[in-house]
Amino acid sequence: MSKELTTVTIHGTELPIKEYQGERVVTLKEIDAVHRRPEGTARKRFHDNRKHFIKGTDYFMVKCSEVRPFFGQTPPNGFNPNADVTLITESGYLMLVKSFTDDLAWDVQRQLVNSYFRVRQTQPQAAELGKLVEQLAVVAASMAQAVSLFATAMQNLEAVTQLRRASKSQSIRGFVEDCQHPDMTNLLSNILSERETTTEAWRASYHPGPRKKVVSRPPAASGQLRIETFPAEVRQAVDEMMEQMMEEQALNFSEIARYCNRVGCMISSPSVRRYYDKYFNR
Repeated sequence: MSKELTTVTIHGTELPIKEYQGERVVTLKEIDAVHRRPEGTARKRFHDNRKHFIKGTDYFMVKCSEVRPFFGQTPPNGFNPNADVTLITESGYLMLVKSFTDDLAWDVQRQLVNSYFRVRQTQPQAAELGKLVEQLAVVAASMAQAVSLFATAMQNLEAVTQLRRASKSQSIRGFVEDCQHPDMTNLLSNILSERETTTEAWRASYHPGPRKKVVSRPPAASGQLRIETFPAEVRQAVDEMMEQMMEEQALNFSEIARYCNRVGCMISSPSVRRYYDKYFNR
């Protein structure tokens, strides 16, 4: 039972708000007061038709000691705490005043139902609506975060796609210069710097020795392009590169193929590998 005391004015009569077991209730004396009927009228109507009222639905029968402190009433001298108090619910009130048909009765009924009994029913709905609004706010925030993460993922995917295209077109350095992602730019710059440093170090360590006598190789079959068919100076350089790579245990057939292609002798990496297997890998 609620202990908060507020009042509602019904046709000029102040009616304290009372709740029992979650429902708003009124006393028989208050019904007489708001309808301006002689005291005892509502009680007589109730007792005359009591068989039609359902206890716990249309009315509650409670002890004075249980309800009076909550209604803000001070028990008088000689107060009997065990006396019964009849509390009428909305359904019981509507049944009780069926015989009140004067104009005042109709007006009071409308005000009492709309301003007293049914206001209690809308309060839980307002609380549920507030909770729903809070839940929607949480969902909206989660959706905004998901959209942000999706946008970031799409940016990263675009960056990876550009990197793959740049790798295929051998223009990684240009991609890094045009990249709009600072973190990825720094990472790729470091990778390229290390790669270029390693390549330059290898080139700096390569010192062709004195020209050696070119080993006589069997002629290539008709229609086939092999290192054996290259000019003597090219074959000499290839042999020296092979020997140095073998010493450093860093064979790189692609590097040798690129050297041959730069000097105008077109060859593939597998062909260089076959040359190595045939003359060096023994």
